[in-house]
Amino acid sequence: MQKHALTATAAALAVALFAAGCTMAPHYKRPDAPVAQAYPAGGVYATQPGAAGARSANGQAATAIGWREFFVDPRLQRLIEIALKNNRDLRVSVLNIEAARAQYQITRAGLFPTLDGTGTGSIQRVPQGLSQTGAPYISRAYNVGLSASWELDLFGRVQSLKDQALAQYLSTSYARQASEISLVSQVADQYLTLLSTDDLLKVTENTLKTAQASYDLTKLQFDNGTGSEL
Repeated sequence: MQKHALTATAAALAVALFAAGCTMAPHYKRPDAPVAQAYPAGGVYATQPGAAGARSANGQAATAIGWREFFVDPRLQRLIEIALKNNRDLRVSVLNIEAARAQYQITRAGLFPTLDGTGTGSIQRVPQGLSQTGAPYISRAYNVGLSASWELDLFGRVQSLKDQALAQYLSTSYARQASEISLVSQVADQYLTLLSTDDLLKVTENTLKTAQASYDLTKLQFDNGTGSEL
């Protein structure tokens, strides 16, 4: 009879462990990115030294290049630093990442056993009238308790919640990176636009000076009778 009871217990434990490894959540398959897997390497792109393999001239992968290495102008770097430190949306993204990381850690903790410990102590003076020895004494009592609990993850409920929290954390982290990249590109675009406008202004001023000098020379020739009205 005892042998049958042990067999039934082992079978029930095996079923519980099997159910804990199952999940009712559908299997997620990452869709293909709507972009090419590699940079173009033929035709006109073959003349670019950094095109093949998406690497820069120094052999560093394009994805590993930080904005400081990409934009080497000290003034532009300073402007980007100021923008990153004072952008409200970026600060909100950082706070969202911290919240998502904390939620993931809390959810993941549900997959492991929970240990609880308690301890109590008491000191009591026993008077002479209640003492069995006829003399007063000090009574000390201590109690320590330890308990462990573990929730079986039936049908993968906790695992699915953990995967959801992880996906939320990763999406929040990537959103923060996207916000930073967008902000850096906007600052760099405006800075380069300003530089190009300054250069265009200098070219215009030089063109105006040249035209004015040509006009003065033509007028001088006309006044001296050595030039025509044309």
